[in-house]
Amino acid sequence: MQLKISSAQTFSLREQFERGLQDVVLTTERIPSPGGTIVSSQPLIWTGAEDGYAWKKRPLPLGISKTCAFRASVTKALDDAGLDWIDIVNSTDVIAAEAMTSADLCIGAELGCVKDSGRVPINHRGQLPELPEFSIVLYGADNPGNQLAKTLSEYLLRAYG
Repeated sequence: MQLKISSAQTFSLREQFERGLQDVVLTTERIPSPGGTIVSSQPLIWTGAEDGYAWKKRPLPLGISKTCAFRASVTKALDDAGLDWIDIVNSTDVIAAEAMTSADLCIGAELGCVKDSGRVPINHRGQLPELPEFSIVLYGADNPGNQLAKTLSEYLLRAYG
């Protein structure tokens, strides 16, 4: 048995899983696809630098990578609220977005369970729109032909539960 852990954005992990390159994946999605098991659900929260002011700027400097699963929901919430925003991160690299957010050059959105020393929840007092709920979704739990994937999936469900 060999355990390999890969980290990637949801679209990439789902693609790898569908091609049979991954036995088990955890993703973040608004609406899981068939075969996905919701492990946890929670709203997205606005995040920024500790003691940061980027969230007060207009247009709002937004730092969410082009391929982030949250991007469409976040930009829709801003558009629906009539808040002007600009793209600060023109990249598919999530690390660049996290670094720029930590440096107070922009703000981002994350699941509430995410804890990072460089980014904190923004106490915006209603000045930013509420964001939708997302789920952590497990794929691979129902693979009867792969007992190791099933065992790992059970472990992940217990750990996140």
